[in-house]
Amino acid sequence: MLDTIHAIETPEGVSIELKPAGPSPRAVAWVIDLAIRLTLLLFIGLILNLLLDKTGYGLWLILFFLTEWFYSVLFEVLWQGQTPGKKIMGLTVMNKDGTPVSWGPSLLRNLLRVADSMPLFPLGNEAPPILPLYGLGFLVCILNKRFQRLGDMAAGTLVVYTGEAAHKNVVHPKAEPTPPPQSLSLQEQKALITFGERSDRLSEARTIELAEVLTPLTGKKGWDGAQKLFNFAAWFMGYRK
Repeated sequence: MLDTIHAIETPEGVSIELKPAGPSPRAVAWVIDLAIRLTLLLFIGLILNLLLDKTGYGLWLILFFLTEWFYSVLFEVLWQGQTPGKKIMGLTVMNKDGTPVSWGPSLLRNLLRVADSMPLFPLGNEAPPILPLYGLGFLVCILNKRFQRLGDMAAGTLVVYTGEAAHKNVVHPKAEPTPPPQSLSLQEQKALITFGERSDRLSEARTIELAEVLTPLTGKKGWDGAQKLFNFAAWFMGYRK
């Protein structure tokens, strides 16, 4: 349960690891976006009030509605899954399969922010409940290992750390793509790819230990055997000389 990494696999058999962002950085990103929206609305509201008086106020209400509902949608779709707040915090919205978020999922996840914002807090005895506490969204977020709020669950989206979201592990840099001497099953190919991708995270001793399990395939022992496996992995990942 402590492992929050979301691993997906492309049709080519390449593994991609996404690191979901928890509620804290997402909350900071939301506050940044809120400040941007309020500043923008205040500035435009003052101009419209000076130029158009009551008509300007009506236009401002329309702008407020559009900004409140579509600010995040427009940025997430047109700005590669990031609002200004998310960009500052190094976060990205994407589909669970690692593909860029599109109009439908983005619209759905943002419309359901209403449910996530419950309960609402009244600002005064006679004031309507207009201040969202996001208690429900926070609770749902911390109770699932992908840190998805209700909108994310419904839309099939994740908020992940940007640098690691699109990261694809690569095979050992000295690998030379080489086809194996015999045909391998899809499961065996995936195992080789995983071995190659993790080459930079294993000690030399551990790498050799794992490689020697496949000595019958490589015909080599020690680091030479590991290098041959890296070559096979590079071949299956689509690299060519």
